[in-house]
Amino acid sequence: MRCLVIDDNAEARFLSERILRRNGYRAVCVSGGTAALKAATSERFDVALVDLGMPDMSGTDTIRELRKLDGRIRILVVSGFGDRSHILAAIEAGADGYLLKDELGDQLGRALQEVFAGNSPLSPRVGSVLVKAVAAAAQQRIKTGPLQIKVGRAVDPAVKSGNYLNNIMALAEAKRAGAYESIMCNAEGRVVEGSSSNLFVARGGELCTPALEDGLLDGITRRRVIELLHGAGREVAEAHLAPDDVRRADEAFITSSVRGVMPVVRVDGAAVGGGAPGPITREAMALYARFLAGAARGEL
Repeated sequence: MRCLVIDDNAEARFLSERILRRNGYRAVCVSGGTAALKAATSERFDVALVDLGMPDMSGTDTIRELRKLDGRIRILVVSGFGDRSHILAAIEAGADGYLLKDELGDQLGRALQEVFAGNSPLSPRVGSVLVKAVAAAAQQRIKTGPLQIKVGRAVDPAVKSGNYLNNIMALAEAKRAGAYESIMCNAEGRVVEGSSSNLFVARGGELCTPALEDGLLDGITRRRVIELLHGAGREVAEAHLAPDDVRRADEAFITSSVRGVMPVVRVDGAAVGGGAPGPITREAMALYARFLAGAARGEL
């Protein structure tokens, strides 16, 4: 794999190059965006490691120009900036992942493996900032608690009748239990959807969502997230899910037009996976945030 390291700090370039070579990658190091574009014009790279604070061309401009030159290149930001504005700007520009230099440690080798696999690696603090930003954009407070299962449904959800009594009762039950959302099942006991959201679960690296035939309302955001993930090379399967499939998931998230993509980190009081958004969830969040940013700029 061929890697392009873009950083105006000589020590940072040396450290990145050493880690890359130790992991068997070929590295070309340059000190700024202008030199990076020149290198990328004469040679194709699989991944670029981009610092944001460069004097001749900003990191976000470098990311955009690299994307124009080669739409296949994977771009990983390695920066000292951990604030919301820099993180969102980098993702909106087209970054596939974001690592903080002071949290780097041995993360770089693993992050490169994730990038090559089509994932979106984030440093822990970056993931936390993204979660808060998405929640703030939706004007929602992230509160994770027991996921309540409401069995049975009085009305076919594909019929927009205005009768949402089941949904309202399920959500009220979840709130009484200290939960953020309620996940409902159909008469056969299969997981269908949230009271006002669609559900995605991942296990063993495979992402799935309840099948439409089980009786869920096909949300606009659900369809958009599936399209975005497919475009990024991530398969999403429709499946018949039991409540235990949600409880035993490695990752889970919900989608809606108000919330966007929101991680689920606790189900029935127990942690999902490691109790924090996993790589597939973070990828979905980043793709949807990038989509919203493009829509705001009128690019769609």
